[in-house]
Amino acid sequence: MEKRFTSASVTNVGDDSGSIEGGSTPSRSLLKECMALLHGMEEIPAAAYTKAVNKLASDPIIKEVFVDMPASRMRDWVLNL
Repeated sequence: MEKRFTSASVTNVGDDSGSIEGGSTPSRSLLKECMALLHGMEEIPAAAYTKAVNKLASDPIIKEVFVDMPASRMRDWVLNL
């Protein structure tokens, strides 16, 4: 399955499950929450930020784990991807 990223949307090519496209879905809302938390972190290197965005956009369980992490662990997770 191939994923294409376009302007904060994820489209799963060849698979309709879990696609995040226009509209408000629980998955999209959770991704927005993850992105807000990620943006609130200071001084995250570009490479770590990109890895975190890719991981959060592609894995629904990671999104849930990420929003429940304490802030210090969240930053550690991002920096150790």
